[in-house]
Amino acid sequence: IIGPDTARVVLVEFADPNCPACRRAHPEVKALLERFEGKIQYAFRTLPLYQIPGHETSINLGLALEYAAEKGRHKEMMDVIFDPQNTDMIKTDAGVLQAVKNAGLDSTEFSRILEEADEEAAAKRQELFDKLGVDFSTAQSWGIRSTPTFILYTEGSRPKAMYFGSVLRSLSIEPLASLLEK
Repeated sequence: IIGPDTARVVLVEFADPNCPACRRAHPEVKALLERFEGKIQYAFRTLPLYQIPGHETSINLGLALEYAAEKGRHKEMMDVIFDPQNTDMIKTDAGVLQAVKNAGLDSTEFSRILEEADEEAAAKRQELFDKLGVDFSTAQSWGIRSTPTFILYTEGSRPKAMYFGSVLRSLSIEPLASLLEK
């Protein structure tokens, strides 16, 4: 989660690191967060669309993001995963491990977790997998089946699921525009 707990606007993104549309939206999301820094809270949730060809490593990337979050390096992992130069790299298991290393994390430890090399590694994999399961269940409860999908929570309004273009429009008109000025 990025941004203050006191933010009056909360944006939750459900994305798959292998999704071309998610990858295109990532720089725009970063720009939005910079523009409204301190006024918006943002949460990234992984929705691995692993059954779609080209998305086979999505679960492992989701596990890597959870691993990075535990180590305080989620932002760095996001930057590596969503870097346009790494699009092909992250489509292999070796590339996922390289991404973990490039984010400043212990790729050997993460490899042990992926391989469930021992009881401790198997338990850690299950713990990370359970966190992904929460994201997946939340997406299902909202009826989210595609990525990227955003949930916009605001003070005084019901949460709404939408695409990024709708988020930008919603934030530029009332009553949301006023919430972001304060």
